[in-house]
Amino acid sequence: MKQLHRRTYKIYKTIGMAVLTGVLMMGGLSGTGLVRAEALDRPSVTTISPVLTDFVTYEEITREETYLNIHMKVPVLKGLIDTKYQAELNDNIKRHAEKDIASFEAEAKKDANEAKKQNVEWRPYELSMDYELKADGTGNPNDIVSLEVVTSKSRGNNPEERKDFYNIRNVKEASRVTLKELFGPSYKPFIDQMIQNTMDRNPENYFPEEFQGISAEQGFYVQDNKAVIVFGKYEIAPGSMGSPEFEFPLSMLQDVDRDQVTLDQALTYRTKNGNLMIPLRIVTERLGYELTWVKDTKSAELKKQAQWASVTNGENAYFINKMAPQSLVEAPVIKNNKMYVPYAFVSEILGATLNLK
Repeated sequence: MKQLHRRTYKIYKTIGMAVLTGVLMMGGLSGTGLVRAEALDRPSVTTISPVLTDFVTYEEITREETYLNIHMKVPVLKGLIDTKYQAELNDNIKRHAEKDIASFEAEAKKDANEAKKQNVEWRPYELSMDYELKADGTGNPNDIVSLEVVTSKSRGNNPEERKDFYNIRNVKEASRVTLKELFGPSYKPFIDQMIQNTMDRNPENYFPEEFQGISAEQGFYVQDNKAVIVFGKYEIAPGSMGSPEFEFPLSMLQDVDRDQVTLDQALTYRTKNGNLMIPLRIVTERLGYELTWVKDTKSAELKKQAQWASVTNGENAYFINKMAPQSLVEAPVIKNNKMYVPYAFVSEILGATLNLK
């Protein structure tokens, strides 16, 4: 079953990449996309109307034609302090929508005419757009506006979906917000490892082997003091998972650049399950923690300023401060008089970065 999902994933990944680069693929005239051929002769109807909300309006484009139905809500930001930046951004979003309309319209018209020539029943293609304002700059953080725009194209079967994200620093001279700006230059290996750990713990929900790390232009939005990394449908998971999202509290990554350590891979080993184990004392002391061994409970307690953590031999329950214990891929183990913990302990429990050489 997983092999079937992976094959399906590769097909849709190809389609998704074409959409993301602006190359619209020709749709087949399958039976699921068909109705009466005489419907090709009905007239088209187009309406455009602006709709107001507190921070954003949208221009509604509705068009019903013989070959294409359009139902689009094209967002128009109106609450940015930098009005020049706002006008340029709104123009960019509108042009992007117009490009989608023109390209898909040409494709739909060609396919509809071909269906008519062959006397094949036809159902108009569907193009839609909607959006969600994830943050309006009044939450936490209080100067970031985050907008998600979803464009969907359907040829009578499963629609192709593209998500575009606009993250803006809402100040006098507005600018685009990036993951590098939020978390510093060392954010990528930290985020990559945490996403990989989540996938490894739930392999039935993902394609762990397909994940090659986040890209330089990775889609994300900011909401409730979190950065949410978003992947496309079929990109790293079966279609049943929709568009996978991974949340990262901003506070978790603020010290990524300061809290990192390099370890010789020769000091590690892998379990029979293939999980990488690292020496607890060496790593944590290099990160500035004071380690205390509690002989009676075979536990190690870690302290660094106000931060406190605890691990116990054989117990897959990792404590950090006063939070509920977390489980990882393996329990701590004592080997050659040293305690080892999973590689993920550093990133997921201590919130630091471990680099292997």
